[in-house]
Amino acid sequence: MEFCRSAGTLINRLNLSTKPNDGVPHVALVKENLPQKANASSALNSIDLAIHWFIRPELDLVQTSWGPDQCGLNHELEKLLRINKPPIIFELIGYQFDSKPRHESFLKLGKSALPLLKLTKLFFNKFSVQAMNGKKLPHFTTMSSYQLFILHDLPGKIHFEVSQITEALGGAKVHGEMIYSEQLKEALQLLETYFQAGSNLINLYCVSIIPDTLSQNYYRDWLATWNTLFSIAISNLLEACRIFEAERSDAIGRR
Repeated sequence: MEFCRSAGTLINRLNLSTKPNDGVPHVALVKENLPQKANASSALNSIDLAIHWFIRPELDLVQTSWGPDQCGLNHELEKLLRINKPPIIFELIGYQFDSKPRHESFLKLGKSALPLLKLTKLFFNKFSVQAMNGKKLPHFTTMSSYQLFILHDLPGKIHFEVSQITEALGGAKVHGEMIYSEQLKEALQLLETYFQAGSNLINLYCVSIIPDTLSQNYYRDWLATWNTLFSIAISNLLEACRIFEAERSDAIGRR
């Protein structure tokens, strides 16, 4: 702000403005104060950034940070696949070895998380600019800045909650009990909240501006199906968590 004010004063002093010159300081004084009031390079970078936001399509801009978090989601999926590999370990119960591998009950829990992570990955792949670049979308949407930032930040928030889930599942495998049960349940609740907000914005403001009506219907149907499958995946994981906790409690009680 100070940089712009000083620059405006200098423009007036050099008679480059149509507004009257009302007692502005001498040119040399203004030039001397300009670097002291703000960093010119920083101000120019801000101006370039503002121009950049005007030139590029809005949906392109909100996805500038999607790439790293999409890679992060791939990493979490790979981590879950590693967690799900069963170790060959048996428990000694009384004077006999249990006929079931120690982590068999966990494997049911771990496998129930796979659909959830795959659906999460699929969502961002489906609505990335690269996937929709053939739809000739308008340059601007009618979203507010607040709504644009919700979409901009969505992958980062989802990535964090997914990492909380894989951490909780990893802890369950190592310790043989759901020590991070509340962490997992909270992450699932936040995932549902974030995705609901994001999918609503995409449906209302992104799908609706696709010129082709058939494509609009396709994406609306796809979103409806995805939301249904996502809700089922969350319910299945919560149920698997409940069963795992009950089975481990029974196993501990038999020792």
